[in-house]
Amino acid sequence: MLDNIREKIVSFKEDKPGIFFGIIGLVVLLAFGRLVMLFFPGGPDIKTATVQFAQDYYYDPDTEVISIADVALKELPIEKDGKTLYRAVMYSCSDCSEGNRKLGWIERFASQGEIEEYITLLQQDAATDEDAERIRNEVENVITPPIMFQLPGEDAWYHRRSDQGKEKIRNRKDALVDEFPNCSRRKLKRCTPPTREGQVKTTAK
Repeated sequence: MLDNIREKIVSFKEDKPGIFFGIIGLVVLLAFGRLVMLFFPGGPDIKTATVQFAQDYYYDPDTEVISIADVALKELPIEKDGKTLYRAVMYSCSDCSEGNRKLGWIERFASQGEIEEYITLLQQDAATDEDAERIRNEVENVITPPIMFQLPGEDAWYHRRSDQGKEKIRNRKDALVDEFPNCSRRKLKRCTPPTREGQVKTTAK
């Protein structure tokens, strides 16, 4: 009898895997809910905790205004107050206070077409098909897409890690050194806004 039941379960799993795993998920969810009720009869104790949110500079191409917002992890550019904002990479040769920092370039995530273009570029140096496949996997399996950047006064976007992009970055940093008084490449530093204090909900143990 047990063998017959086992065969029916296996057959159902193979014929309708979506429904099968949906049922399994529902059972797990119900079991978890039961455990929560056992340990928290009156419901979990929801409280708030103070945390620090990392922030970054963002550039509005319509107004050329640079503002501060939370670091973007999933989308770049970001949408804020109906505006499309790009990450602004700011540099200084002093204390990074307003008036003492300058725009290096702006950044966004690469589109799917640009990712394919970047993979093709990297694969030019691949010695074997295995190396080419490894390069593709490395690019596609990163947490965030590759970065594209644009220099002030230019329309073109460059891959951040391409040879051309690296050369553009070096030249831009050299130009920034000349824009600051008494500056050098050693003194030039990237600016980071202070963190923002905020509240998040937590479940007390």
